[in-house]
Amino acid sequence: MDLFQKCYDFTRADEVKDAGYYPYFRAIEENEGPVVQIEGKKVIMAGSNNYLGLTADPRVKEAAIKAIERYGTGCSGSRYLTGTVRLHEELEHEMADYFQKEACLLFSTGYQTAQGVIPTLCQRGDYVVSDKDNHACIVAGNLMSRGMYGEVVRYNHNDMADLHRRISKLPKDAPKLIVTDGVFSTSGEIVELPKLIEYAKEFNARVMVDDAHAVGVIGEGGRGTASYFNLVKETDMTMGTFSKTFASLGGFVVGEERVINYIKHQSPALIFSASPTPASVAAALETLRILRAEPERITRLIDNANYMRTEFKKMGFRIIESKTAIVPVIIGDDIKTLIFWKKLYDAGVFVNAFVVPGVMQGMQMMRTSYMATHEKHHLDRILELFHEIGEELGVLDEDESQAMQTEEMSVEMTIKAKAPTVKSSHIGIHIRKVDGRKDKLKFVRLPWDLYEKEKSWVPPLEMDRMRLIDEVKNPFYKHATSQLFLAQDEKGKILGRIGAVINHSHNDIYQDKVGFVGFFDSVNDQHVANALFGAAEDFLRSHGMTEARGPISPSINDEVGLLVEGFEYPPAVMMPYHPPYYQNLWQKAGYDKAKDMLAWLITETKSLSPKIERVTNLLRERSKVHIRSLDMKNYEREVDLIRDLYGRGWEENWGAVPLTPEEIIMLAAELKQIIDPDFVLFAEAPGPDGKPQTIGFALCVPDINQAFLAGKPIPKGAMNLPSAISNLMTKKKAIDKVRIILLGVMPEYRGRAIDALMYREIMELAKKKGIKFGEASWVLEDNVMMSRAAQVMNADAYKRYRVYEKPLYQGEVNLKGPW
Repeated sequence: MDLFQKCYDFTRADEVKDAGYYPYFRAIEENEGPVVQIEGKKVIMAGSNNYLGLTADPRVKEAAIKAIERYGTGCSGSRYLTGTVRLHEELEHEMADYFQKEACLLFSTGYQTAQGVIPTLCQRGDYVVSDKDNHACIVAGNLMSRGMYGEVVRYNHNDMADLHRRISKLPKDAPKLIVTDGVFSTSGEIVELPKLIEYAKEFNARVMVDDAHAVGVIGEGGRGTASYFNLVKETDMTMGTFSKTFASLGGFVVGEERVINYIKHQSPALIFSASPTPASVAAALETLRILRAEPERITRLIDNANYMRTEFKKMGFRIIESKTAIVPVIIGDDIKTLIFWKKLYDAGVFVNAFVVPGVMQGMQMMRTSYMATHEKHHLDRILELFHEIGEELGVLDEDESQAMQTEEMSVEMTIKAKAPTVKSSHIGIHIRKVDGRKDKLKFVRLPWDLYEKEKSWVPPLEMDRMRLIDEVKNPFYKHATSQLFLAQDEKGKILGRIGAVINHSHNDIYQDKVGFVGFFDSVNDQHVANALFGAAEDFLRSHGMTEARGPISPSINDEVGLLVEGFEYPPAVMMPYHPPYYQNLWQKAGYDKAKDMLAWLITETKSLSPKIERVTNLLRERSKVHIRSLDMKNYEREVDLIRDLYGRGWEENWGAVPLTPEEIIMLAAELKQIIDPDFVLFAEAPGPDGKPQTIGFALCVPDINQAFLAGKPIPKGAMNLPSAISNLMTKKKAIDKVRIILLGVMPEYRGRAIDALMYREIMELAKKKGIKFGEASWVLEDNVMMSRAAQVMNADAYKRYRVYEKPLYQGEVNLKGPW
């Protein structure tokens, strides 16, 4: 096998990147401490180890600049030969004094320090005794020591009883080095140093503490773990890095002069590596002096971290307790962690996402860390977003979800045994308003109970469904009034749901009193359906509406229509699916057809007919129409253009209501997660002034529902989103269809085959990308121009959706069925 084969087979990172959730290697363009700039936008930094906030301090930067002016940019040699400048010795002297040790030795990195110390001291016949959760640099140093014929013994994380058990089995007279993190980098936990020191004395061992995350954080004046426990004399060596509190780059070890002298003359990692640069050393030296002069920075740092710990726990998040600057928030799932990270990042907060194998299964986390320079408004914004996203992703609903799943288990056998049908028409039906988040979760999760035998049904993302009905977060409700209802039996089992919506913008545009009914789902029992319809109609009637129309959930720009033909086909992305019996429930409740919409299936192999090619070839030759794709670098500008085109090109459509700027922003953010910019097309032609003007556009998205269906079942509850995203990442090759959501031409350019030209561009591009089908949906059945274009492409109308309407007579009471 080729040595590189494992490289070619490694695709996990690519899958995460393609899904849009890759959190690593993000380039920082500007660093202002608690706020940085990444990808052109300001972001609150809550993932840095810049604990005292000194990386952007003018004094530190000035010290680095002066060092370069005096010594140049590098030393061009190792410390052993030509690479030592006066700054190295000055910093070593001051570090030894700060840590109250005899001597200090600098290394080029913190990672290299462990590799320079451990194998130099521990060789044949010696033992390294190491915590299993020590930093990777210590692990690397241990492995190098083993290569020098030393022995490595690992004990369970911060488990002093296990340390005692293991070290007691080693030869008592054999030289030993116990090495541990002082503050563990992932969890922020502090080592139990007093016990460790006690056992070191008992079993003839020396101790080295890695204080990378402790210096400047704990101990007197920030002197780290040994100082924190008042064990400075008893702790033989402390190592660390300049890349965190010290706002620079490099590493150090402090200890007895004779020990440091030995390492200086025996460590290959020191002797054969170029020395730390003058700028790095000068920055660390200036930071040390600031740390000693301004200990109040440490107080602010710990106050900030303690505030976040307290508030996270109040919200219901599970955290790892500590007294340091690190506050890990447990998410508990790889996919959910990556999604949580992405949502934080998009909203302007950067934290670190830790997933398996970096942490154990179930301990996946947002590792947050804080600075002395974070201000309260930074912290409160972080908390606000954590709460919002935690609710959205169900992280804060875990206990509730488990309780609900237990409750639902009691009715699961009935559902599976009988299918979603209530045979008795005499059961007590209670309709109640949806009240609070728990009710909303029941509302959103009902389809899993009703649709589980429908092979073509695609489970939705709970997060999207919750946002759709959220009257605070969904800007649609700024111009709409709504009420959601649940139907349940005498035992509390949910039988159905419905929503009533009054779209004030619609009523203003059309000068009518039409109210909308949506989100309808029900067991196959007319009494239940009638009770639900009655509740929605009474709500609409009480607000002066004279007609009910639906299903529209909640607006004409969201899910529209009841599936009445094409049940054997799964729905395309962002399209609804319903069991066949729903049509009967609507009709028997008094609803009649208002309008039908079609879904046209375009097949790549037969779409480019000779006629299409002839017409579009002539258009390409004779006109100056140019087709371009979406420019993701100017996404916001492109979104504004689409909003303008949509408002002008679709305003004459039946029931059309323009999207508000806020609605466009929300829709654009949702589509950005799945969009392929190549499939968003703009048709341009010279305007009166000769400049290009956009005369039409097409919006297509990959049919991610195909990936959802191809993978593992997507459940309701806590694993809903992780399961869906996992399917999207691992089953992306199952996608062979795009949905054409919008395709239109401005009124003054219609009838010139520009729509056919865009269809051709889509299908030619689809062929290059391995896409075999396109679904144009929805298209009004009486939209002659779009239907004709589809027919020219040899498309088939393979699904039909219906919108119903019903007059509402004032004073009428729901008489259709029992409540």
